[in-house]
Amino acid sequence: MSDLLQTLVQAFDRMSGAYEVMARRLSGQIEQLEAERTALRGQISDLSQQQAALLRSNQDLARLTADLSGKVALLQHRTEEVVRQDQLKSDLLATVSHELRTPLTSIKGALSVLLTEDPPAPEVRAEFLGIAHQNVGRVMRLIGNFLNLTQLEAGQIGLSLRPLDLAEVLAASVEQVRGLAAERRVSVQVEPFAAPVPLTGDPERLESVFINLLDNAVKFSPEGADVAVRVQADPQWVTVHVRDRGPGIPPDEVPRVFERFFRGSPAVTRQLPGSGLGLHISKVIVEAHGGRIGVESRLTEGSTFTVSLPRGGSRPGV
Repeated sequence: MSDLLQTLVQAFDRMSGAYEVMARRLSGQIEQLEAERTALRGQISDLSQQQAALLRSNQDLARLTADLSGKVALLQHRTEEVVRQDQLKSDLLATVSHELRTPLTSIKGALSVLLTEDPPAPEVRAEFLGIAHQNVGRVMRLIGNFLNLTQLEAGQIGLSLRPLDLAEVLAASVEQVRGLAAERRVSVQVEPFAAPVPLTGDPERLESVFINLLDNAVKFSPEGADVAVRVQADPQWVTVHVRDRGPGIPPDEVPRVFERFFRGSPAVTRQLPGSGLGLHISKVIVEAHGGRIGVESRLTEGSTFTVSLPRGGSRPGV
């Protein structure tokens, strides 16, 4: 019995030693796992920081990409605008060449007849002098439009304001288009004035406005038609209506008629060359006087351009 107990005691001792070795080994493994877990947590923390930094970088990149896309779109728009302006200027130069060639050819032809060795009869001489004078006026108006455009683009649309009689300005404007009207067999009718129409403005600038409106009205009117000029006045405003019997303006083009270089439907304008500047310049001049310019039009029935001017002159600061 005592031998059996001794054997059991020895067995328990060996088991106790084995368990102690196992416990130490497990404790070491646990410490190693804890160390690895701590290291893993550090790595996870680093990865989280890197992920946050990457996310911020992606957001910054997205903003930069959006900003770059916006700048590219703006650059593309400006490039297209430059190309469009270049094309407009090329078209304008071609138009100017045509516009100048026609009256200059007429002037040269008239002067050639007058300078022949066999002088023509007085009535023929007067006719050719009238042709030369009329076409000189056309050239001067065209050059005036380009000078006005240059001043507008340079921001130098200065006004020389003084008291004036609008009736006199309109009379001078009508006189400037009499030759063209006679050539096209169009009548320009000005409604009689019951009294002078005084206001404050720049007579030369306003005359150029009405010449442009009348010139267009005559050019677009059919042979035998009439262009009517009517004035309405009240204590604050003076309104001038210029009505023609031309083909009218398509509804989709009405909002654009005062744009620079706008020429309208090719079917109509290809037979009536022009610079596309007159109405744009007229709008700037009228607005510099504190006024308004507009148009009402119906296809096949004609157009009526309206200029409203304040009696007191331009806006402050113009």
